[in-house]
Amino acid sequence: MKVGYLGPEGTFSEDAGKLYRGMIKANFELVPYPTFHDVILAVEKKAIDEALVPIENSIEGTISTVTDMLARDVDLKINRELVMPVYNYLLAQKGIHISEITDVISHPQPIEQCKDFLRRRLT
Repeated sequence: MKVGYLGPEGTFSEDAGKLYRGMIKANFELVPYPTFHDVILAVEKKAIDEALVPIENSIEGTISTVTDMLARDVDLKINRELVMPVYNYLLAQKGIHISEITDVISHPQPIEQCKDFLRRRLT
């Protein structure tokens, strides 16, 4: 069995895949895809057996690309729910005090998820 996820390796989506593997007690190949669109279409085209994609984020809400595709573009069904806590960390070189941080570089989603903390602590 092959299960697709939003890659690359090392993402929260891959972590969800590993959690899912334990949840269903099955061994399968995790296959990374560059976009939600690609992973969902891969299931539709039968290149993979299942796609593991987020539907919502408790802070930022619905993942519209995924829900829009499921509603309009493909004939796929949701067959399981997996709730996974996600933790983000602010990393800097050893010895750097938080007051010295002037820039934060990240994917837009974690920036949005952490915006209140970043606003409080870095401005």
